[in-house]
Amino acid sequence: MLYSNKNALQSSIIIAGWDEKRGPQIYAVPSGGSLIPVEGYYGTGSGMAILRGYLEAHYRNNMSYEEARDLLLNGTRSSRSHLALRQKRQLLRRQHPTQQDLQRRAQGRVRRVQLHSEVGA
Repeated sequence: MLYSNKNALQSSIIIAGWDEKRGPQIYAVPSGGSLIPVEGYYGTGSGMAILRGYLEAHYRNNMSYEEARDLLLNGTRSSRSHLALRQKRQLLRRQHPTQQDLQRRAQGRVRRVQLHSEVGA
């Protein structure tokens, strides 16, 4: 299913479980369809870049259920608030651009016009 939709999907699946022989196990299944064993923790999505730093600082092996739950909840809150702040900044910059923003936009427009004229020539 993942491999046949690899060009349409932009996420991966996380498979996790526990058995008596091996204990806890985590596998990542990216959109290409491979099965990758993962140690400790794994995440995917837009907030994972932020959440990874939090997990690296606070995760430890053999956490209790309550500790792991709190780690996940606090990390997710941290990631969401950071993403929300970044989105607010981007919105504010679009609504109230700095002089540097305006210059960059103008340069981008000039480049696009040049590319169109080169392609059409």
